[in-house]
Amino acid sequence: ATTLISNADKSVKVTDINAFNAFWFPYAASHRILSIGSALLVLKTRNININFNIIQDFLKANVAFVLDNIEYELFNNHMERNLAALCLYYSYVDHVPLMISNRLERDVTELLSKTVLPDGTQVERSPMYQGLSVLSLSIMMDTPFLSDNLRSDLKRRSELSRKAFGILCHPDGHIALLNDSWHGEVPLYSGPPVPSGRLMLPQGGYGRLSHGDDVCLLDAGAIGPSWNPGHGHADFLSLEITLGGERIIVDPGTSRYNSGEERARERSAAAHNGPRWSGFEPVEFLGCFKVGRLVKACLIDESFLPPLTIAGKVNYGPGTMVRIIRHFPNIGYLVADLWNGEAHGHVNWLIPDTWVINRQGMIVNLSSKTINSEACIMPISTKIEVSETPSKYSNHYGQLQSAHSIGFQPICVDQKQSLITWIGHEQAPSSAKGDGDYLIDILHSIAINNKCDIIF
Repeated sequence: ATTLISNADKSVKVTDINAFNAFWFPYAASHRILSIGSALLVLKTRNININFNIIQDFLKANVAFVLDNIEYELFNNHMERNLAALCLYYSYVDHVPLMISNRLERDVTELLSKTVLPDGTQVERSPMYQGLSVLSLSIMMDTPFLSDNLRSDLKRRSELSRKAFGILCHPDGHIALLNDSWHGEVPLYSGPPVPSGRLMLPQGGYGRLSHGDDVCLLDAGAIGPSWNPGHGHADFLSLEITLGGERIIVDPGTSRYNSGEERARERSAAAHNGPRWSGFEPVEFLGCFKVGRLVKACLIDESFLPPLTIAGKVNYGPGTMVRIIRHFPNIGYLVADLWNGEAHGHVNWLIPDTWVINRQGMIVNLSSKTINSEACIMPISTKIEVSETPSKYSNHYGQLQSAHSIGFQPICVDQKQSLITWIGHEQAPSSAKGDGDYLIDILHSIAINNKCDIIF
């Protein structure tokens, strides 16, 4: 690569080409193929004449490198990007060798069967990689030398993938930050409006309750695929909530991929909004991407639930935790949590610094700094302890933003602890206590009787 570029511009020294010194690995080469190939296609459609010779030589070098180094060992989004890059390149050459077309037919078929779940969710369960998968599938389904049956399956899975991507986005068009995700890596969602009400991704383990500019997303799935869960976080039963178009409950996000304390913190259960056991971490993270202990949450089938509710269940450490959310359209969300085990339960609500907090006892009143909007977070339960600490989250890679962490901890009186929390545009309606008690009764039934089908 450095030789080709130096030949193109004799004034550039090889030592100055830092962009390519450490990036000859398949994932980066695949992105170069996708980026340069797309740019060439755009230039062609605009009838812009440039000297293609050096660029074409550089593309060929990258294609040859990826062909010899497809990331079968990592699989998942890495192999997906490798194959998308090769499909794009070979879709526009004069002749595709039979050996290569057969190999891509075989590899794309295997990738599709193992990494795109029946509901369209990408197997790593990251909204960001979901967006990248949408782009990859759109390339693959238009690859002319793949078989008709495979292209038909790709088209069907692509449509499901786009729907799943829409479900995992907020009204601002940006993705949820669950698992390894950040804004700016994938385009904003621009498809058809996502239907209001309850939407489920049963295999992906995500539930959504929405109406207008109010959205709640629940993560109730596995840490990731058992063969490579490296992009998973311990965000079991965690929520993201938007009220009036502004995010009020946020995921800690992902600010870095390098190993260290911040990477470990962002992936921990303690940093997320799900119910957890105080002093227990469900997953052991080793370095940047290795996971030493796997845990699986599950989404509760909607046939077990009342209308306008979503729920999930997870078991680790001292026992079982179950969460159910009920939507009151145009008003807010009622969240009920149940802990069944011999330890203290705890919930943190992570609120971005775009909101000003005014606490009045256990009631947390909020005012938006960016739009004319008010909100309220309040426990309906009475036997709890409330704490407030400064925190941080990340919605862009390499950046950290300030946040507030509001902690709710039930005062443990027996093995079964429960918590009812209201998150809405205003204080909870008078019916919230009775509605919350009803939800807790449902959680007791789920904790004892309901079995979750885990697909991984």
